[in-house]
Amino acid sequence: MRPVVGKYIPKDSSIHNLDPRCKLLCLLLISTEIILVRSNIYYILPFLIIFYGILASKIRISTYLKGLKSILFLLIFAAAVQLFYEGIDGAIFIFLRLSLILLAAEVFTFTTSPTQIARSMEFLLRIFGFSRRYAQEFSMIMMIAIRFAPIMIEEAQRITKAQIARGAPIDSGKLFQRIKALTAIIVPLMVSAIRKAEELSLAMEARRYRPGIKRTNYKRNKWRIPDTLVLSIVALSLPVLLFLQI
Repeated sequence: MRPVVGKYIPKDSSIHNLDPRCKLLCLLLISTEIILVRSNIYYILPFLIIFYGILASKIRISTYLKGLKSILFLLIFAAAVQLFYEGIDGAIFIFLRLSLILLAAEVFTFTTSPTQIARSMEFLLRIFGFSRRYAQEFSMIMMIAIRFAPIMIEEAQRITKAQIARGAPIDSGKLFQRIKALTAIIVPLMVSAIRKAEELSLAMEARRYRPGIKRTNYKRNKWRIPDTLVLSIVALSLPVLLFLQI
């Protein structure tokens, strides 16, 4: 199975055609809304918004579920910890919260290219008063991290299969042996990550990348009426949720 977390999936849909700044603001609003939920029943409002985004993106639901499956261990672990302290309701609560936040992030990353994500982040940071240099540096770091995530996951899968073929007890044997065998994955994965980072830095230096300077863009973002409507609906859902929880 190829990794899908943080991967851009090009389609011709209404969500893809939205301004990336609109989608980033919607992601922040929906995440805030999910965090402010105080009871499981009120998750239905952000879920409906996210579910509409999933359908409008024209990307198969199974693709989104694969993203959830990739961090299923983390979701189960968080739910198990919450189960110990607050019971079944608390476990379901934290499981739904993390799942919805991840689904909202998937809608954003699946429908927005890394370059558009970086530009939208730079725009948002400039609004909050950051200088051009720091806004560009932070947005570039985030874009590289988003692009590297699926690459490194795929690299880890290749290394794991290669080590299993060589007889490493990664998927068999006692627990201590399997944990010890993970070094056969972690070490080459770190070496690969450092090598790729060095190659990327050399490529950026060869192209004379300098943060802080004014840059032109091949494609310009254009805010349109659908962007205003979508952002207005998402922004309106936040006070509605707060009112319902009074």
